[in-house]
Amino acid sequence: MRQLINDLSVPVGLANLGNKLYHNAQYLTAVVEVDEKAMARWLPSGMALVQPARADLFCAYFPENVYTGAYHEAGLFVHIKVGNKTGIFCPWMILDDDRAMIIGRELLGYPKKMG
Repeated sequence: MRQLINDLSVPVGLANLGNKLYHNAQYLTAVVEVDEKAMARWLPSGMALVQPARADLFCAYFPENVYTGAYHEAGLFVHIKVGNKTGIFCPWMILDDDRAMIIGRELLGYPKKMG
């Protein structure tokens, strides 16, 4: 992990995007109702769906960023509750760039896969 952070310090330092990780990013997001029974299988123990059961389905294009070339991504953010707190949970993301996949998965903890 330390080596990966060191390896990324040079490209991040050379990037001139005004301290922004992404520049000119494009998003399309839709809030959708989800099947409670089907979605419950994706949730870790202790999480429950909010009511009404819903998720944010998104696709994105990142033409300029500080760590890799242009790439596309899609994913799902499920609206959840844990106790009396609400939040989102991401069961999956797919993308088309291996460097963005590794950085997003290993440094940020998102469940990214090539797709």
